[in-house]
Amino acid sequence: MNARLALALSLSALLGACINVEPVQLSYYLLNGRDGASAAPVDPSVPALVLESITLAEYLEQSGLVLQQGDNQLQVSRSHLWAEGLDVAVPEALLRSLRAAAPNYRYFLRGSDFVPAPTYALRLYLDAFHATDSSEVVAGGRYQIVDVAAGREVLNREFNLRQALRDDGYPQAVRQLRELLDQLARDIGGELQDVR
Repeated sequence: MNARLALALSLSALLGACINVEPVQLSYYLLNGRDGASAAPVDPSVPALVLESITLAEYLEQSGLVLQQGDNQLQVSRSHLWAEGLDVAVPEALLRSLRAAAPNYRYFLRGSDFVPAPTYALRLYLDAFHATDSSEVVAGGRYQIVDVAAGREVLNREFNLRQALRDDGYPQAVRQLRELLDQLARDIGGELQDVR
């Protein structure tokens, strides 16, 4: 009987220790700032580009920020989370960056904007969007631009953007991932100049 009592007390103490675990502190990150949008006059003579779709690698379709460890291991954080899904945040950030990088186009987001007859459609495939344990941030994938009227592809480019982290921590990684989207927008904007 004493052995059973000792076992029961040990199990009770163990369960009690599990109950007193500190709650995990959750941190949420925005990819886009929430400053006010600026309105520009509509010029129908300027070609329109619609961001038609974004396809994310499966591991990016969840709320945790990702850290790549070594060559082939991905660690998804349970306490550092995106405030909105990347399927929403990345297109909004990319369009904002495109407007700054190549202002001689009108930009629209399929599904959230009234889209006039677009001249071009942009499709984005995002295979990588994370920090690494070698102190870098990475954004990789490919994009495709389609001439809507002609019904043909005019560009199909792969990209693999990297930037050394300037400081430790998830807030810095998020800021620099946003900078990689700015860089991608500049690259796409440069390509758009050659398309016209």
